[in-house]
Amino acid sequence: MSWLLEDVRPLLLAGLLLEGLLVLFFVRTGRLVTFVPIVILLALMGAAVLVEYLVVTDKEQIAATLDQVALALKQNDAQRLMQFIDPQARDMRRRVDSAIGLVVIREAEYRDLSVTSQPGSPPTATAEFIGRVAFTDPKQQAPFNHYMRRFRVHFRKVDDQWIMTDYEVSDVLGKQPFTRTPY
Repeated sequence: MSWLLEDVRPLLLAGLLLEGLLVLFFVRTGRLVTFVPIVILLALMGAAVLVEYLVVTDKEQIAATLDQVALALKQNDAQRLMQFIDPQARDMRRRVDSAIGLVVIREAEYRDLSVTSQPGSPPTATAEFIGRVAFTDPKQQAPFNHYMRRFRVHFRKVDDQWIMTDYEVSDVLGKQPFTRTPY
C-alpha cells in the first residue's frame, strides 16, 4: 500500500481510463444517473492526490536528507555534513572528515534510490543508491577526478530527522559485495 503514497500516477492513469469509459457511456446513453459515478471517481482521484501530497514517507524523508548531504558536499561544508551523521557514529565521522579534507568537491549527486525501513525504537532504515562525486585534488595526488560507487547507507530516526550511522560501498554494477572503506 505504501506504493500509493510514493507514486499516485498509476492510480490516476487507471482512474482516467475509467473516467473516459464512464464519460463515453454517459454521452452514448444520455442518462443523468451515469453522471454520479463520474463525480464519485473524480472525488476519489482528488483524495488520492491529496493523501499522496500530505503524507511524507520514510523514503521521501531520506531522499530529502540525501539532497541536503549532496548540497553540503557540493559546498565543501564539513560542519553541515556532520549534522547528518549520528554523533555516536565516530568511525563514520572520522572516515567522512578524512575524505572531505583531501579534495575540493565540485559535484555530488545520487540516483536509483531504494529504501528499506525497519520499525522499532528508534526506527532504522537502509538506503541503497548510486552516488557520484566530481572533485579536484589540490595536491594532485589522486589519479582520477571523480568517484562513483553503489552506496548502502544506514540511518536512524532521531527527533523526526533521519541521520546516517554507517555506510558501505560496492562497484556501480553491484557485482562486488559491499565493504567499508577507510575513507
